[in-house]
Amino acid sequence: MKRAGLLLGALTLAACGSARGPGDGTNLALGKTVSITGVGETSLAGVMTDGRLAPEGAPADDAAVAVDGVRSALLVDLGREEELGALLLQADSNDVYFVETSADSTRWDIRWRVAPRPGQGPLRTHTTVLPERVRARWLRVRPTTGRSPSVSELQVFREAPAAWATKTRDAHEPRWPSLTGPRLATLTVAVTTLFLVAAATRRRVLLVVAAAAGMAAWFNFGNFHYPGFIHTWEFFHYYMGGKYLPELGYTRLYACAAAVDAEDGIDLRGHVMRDLRTNEVVAAESELARAGECRRRFSPRRWDDFARDARFFRAAMGQGWNAVRNDHGFNATPVWTIAGGLLARTGPASWGQIGALAAFDLLLLAAIGAILYRAFGLEAACLAAAYFGTNPLSPFVWTGGGLLRYDWLFWLVAGVAALKAERQTLAGFALGYAALLRLFPAVAIAGVLLKAAAEAIIERRLQPLTSLARFAAGVALAVVLLGGGSMLQGGSIWGDFLDNTAKHAASVSSNRIGLRVFAGYDADTRLQLSTDPLLTDRHEEWRRHVHRGESQARPVQLAVLAVLLWLVARAARGGPAWAAAVLGLALMPVAFELSSYYYAGFALWAALVVAHPAAGVGLAVLAWVSNVVMGLWSFPDEQHAVLSLVVVSYVVALVGAMAWARRRAATTA
Repeated sequence: MKRAGLLLGALTLAACGSARGPGDGTNLALGKTVSITGVGETSLAGVMTDGRLAPEGAPADDAAVAVDGVRSALLVDLGREEELGALLLQADSNDVYFVETSADSTRWDIRWRVAPRPGQGPLRTHTTVLPERVRARWLRVRPTTGRSPSVSELQVFREAPAAWATKTRDAHEPRWPSLTGPRLATLTVAVTTLFLVAAATRRRVLLVVAAAAGMAAWFNFGNFHYPGFIHTWEFFHYYMGGKYLPELGYTRLYACAAAVDAEDGIDLRGHVMRDLRTNEVVAAESELARAGECRRRFSPRRWDDFARDARFFRAAMGQGWNAVRNDHGFNATPVWTIAGGLLARTGPASWGQIGALAAFDLLLLAAIGAILYRAFGLEAACLAAAYFGTNPLSPFVWTGGGLLRYDWLFWLVAGVAALKAERQTLAGFALGYAALLRLFPAVAIAGVLLKAAAEAIIERRLQPLTSLARFAAGVALAVVLLGGGSMLQGGSIWGDFLDNTAKHAASVSSNRIGLRVFAGYDADTRLQLSTDPLLTDRHEEWRRHVHRGESQARPVQLAVLAVLLWLVARAARGGPAWAAAVLGLALMPVAFELSSYYYAGFALWAALVVAHPAAGVGLAVLAWVSNVVMGLWSFPDEQHAVLSLVVVSYVVALVGAMAWARRRAATTA
């Protein structure tokens, strides 16, 4: 009997111990009343204790309570005195908050001073375990900085939960939370300075260290997108656009995603979306009118697949789901979708699948480094890596963690390396493939043709041109095989792509680089002064001013382009074909207005160090000056206007210097 009694007592204690209580992770503030000092109780304040966290870095919007400056505070009444040991606060990352406790709502004690995390997006989650438990009924969150701080969530525990609550993958902390945007920028300038010293001294150890530090800087030293590696914004466009190009074409991605929202009962009233037929921002309701068009183009099974994938990205992007459909859609060529679409069709969208697909770009970057090392040596490979990593024109935030965003660069580098190895057919095919992927890499082919044309004119014979027969055959082979194969996605797909490209080229965005971007910039009508939030497209006036300024700058563009074509021909004449292909990249900022991230291609300038040692220093100076410009100007349109001047000056100066050196060498000979 005694043993039976002991066993019954043990079972009773075990049963009591298994019941959930405030000490095992229960949020004591869940559903409790919230008031704002100076305002009184408000229903809006309830989001602060609803137990739900917004995605990390998300805008405040309706997910947070705005506090009217430092003279206001948010009060939470727990209903009775509780023993507190751990706290969670999600709030605007740019401000400092004091979290205080009180037994009577009169005398307050500061328990936690929450530090800011500038540059990490509006809403960030902070947690702490108090040095010792305290008893209190009231909690107060009081901002001490900022004019309009926001608080999204306060959670209170007797002891820290085994795992702090998170809503999505994006809610995870960055690897280095203290490495904020401003600190990263300063550190990158330091790495660029090391890059400059390594390029000037040409010491192997410094070159290797600069390359490693540069690539670490490109990955934001492990913070990636603060924090995730996968760029869901990029993936939505390239994954969905490539996987469903036959049905979506280049104009239906946003409309068909909105149709899925409507099927799921999501109210889009009050939201705006870009109409990809015109690139104008319109009310979301007008895009919903195209839902029938979407369903007609899909088979029932393909529509179910599309809807499932769209729902995945909607959940993955959280607050960014509406914003992503204000971008400019899917713009890759039909040739890109041969590989990109094939990879996307390996299964339904999931974190596991897109994580595996994101790794392909890492393999491409590693292969690019290996090709440069094999073809041009260690110095060229290190200089290219250091430039790629520290170049602010193409930071990780733009295309890192995306889907096949560096395939064009791989084939461009492979083509130049094949030219150096005198494998002309392979070189032509590789450069043709690069051009079919992004069009603008055709400037490398143009460089080879300019060299041959200049030599034919000077020598008064056709041999320099006829010697390119195998190279031309390689380019033609790429066009026939890849261009022809891509047409299996629809006979009119290339016509649709060219129409979309013309429309996209006529559009205006703040991250473009080109001579006309600088020549057409007007400080009096810059983005900061021309944005009107009351318009459907708040940047409409700015775009109109930019169009007018760039149209007026076209004569300047054509004049500089003519001079640069002559300089490239002079610099390339008499030199190797691979160097001519690299020199052709100089045409990029003058002939086109490309998104800044395509200037990752300038890493190929490092190959010129084989023939012109000063080329490495020039590349390092370009990276260093570009980083300084990013620090001196704040708004993207003015930054990219100045950067356009820097890039154009760089290519004209470098090609001009090489043309002069070629002339002197010819004169001396």
